[in-house]
Amino acid sequence: MLSSRVVRTLYAGLSLLGCAGTQDVPTLSSSMNRPAHAMAYPEQVAATLDQMEQDETSARERLKAFSQYPNQLKDPDFQVVASIAELADQEGRSQAFVAAVDQQRTVRRFVAKHDKPLSNRIAGAVNRATEDKGCNEEVGPVAAYASRRAMTRELNESLRKHNAAQYAISESEGSIGKRNVKALRNQVDAISLTSYMAHVGLDDHRREISRLSADYQDAADTLAGVAADLQGVLDDPAQSPQTKKLAKRRLLEVQASQQRLNEVTPTLDAANQDATARVEALRTDYQVAIDQLLDVLHAAAEAAAAAAGR
Repeated sequence: MLSSRVVRTLYAGLSLLGCAGTQDVPTLSSSMNRPAHAMAYPEQVAATLDQMEQDETSARERLKAFSQYPNQLKDPDFQVVASIAELADQEGRSQAFVAAVDQQRTVRRFVAKHDKPLSNRIAGAVNRATEDKGCNEEVGPVAAYASRRAMTRELNESLRKHNAAQYAISESEGSIGKRNVKALRNQVDAISLTSYMAHVGLDDHRREISRLSADYQDAADTLAGVAADLQGVLDDPAQSPQTKKLAKRRLLEVQASQQRLNEVTPTLDAANQDATARVEALRTDYQVAIDQLLDVLHAAAEAAAAAAGR
């Protein structure tokens, strides 16, 4: 009979090969033949590459902390802790948790991208409301900051509600020890999120990079076509000064996108070439780290049981 660890290792390898790839996936047409999308393409590439880098770095930082987890707990039932850690690992690739993480990441990306205008709107609305009540203090910036913190806290709590390992902590508080609950909840967050990134998240980035790489030529051709058309307007003596003025402004915008495209292309090519290796490496390193953590927890549980039996 295969051990649970062997099964997990086999699962990791098979999932990378795409065993779930038989599911129907809708085929979407490229948008890069439309100037608006082609203009936004370079920034989309840059944002995707940056996000993959940030997520991989964060996951590896969490991995480094795994070895410290047992020492952060004071005399818990280590067998219960080990079971919760195993569940946290499994939850990182469960449908409910993955859907919750994806939803949260969408919200976080939107807020990060639009942080300044959102903060300005909140601050402006609060300042106007307080002014109407005779308050001369500008409390808007404080309200905007409080709103961001409240949203972050709510997102974190929402994610915990979709994690069965967090529920298990609540059910096992007597065995864990009340003083260990906060630390263990944080550990479960980190394990589940890192499991998600190793098994799902980084591979999603890989697929997105592959898609963007396939769209490159269409985006470049579209921008070149728009630039040629605008240059034609500028070269046409029959066009009015106002039309040429608008065409020149638009041409500068297109040329800026072309320059940005040229800047991100080498990075995109490199990322596309090594994305699969990065996914495999993170998945392997995660499996090593979680196995080592579980080994330590089980050893601590056995030692406690032996001490109790003397």
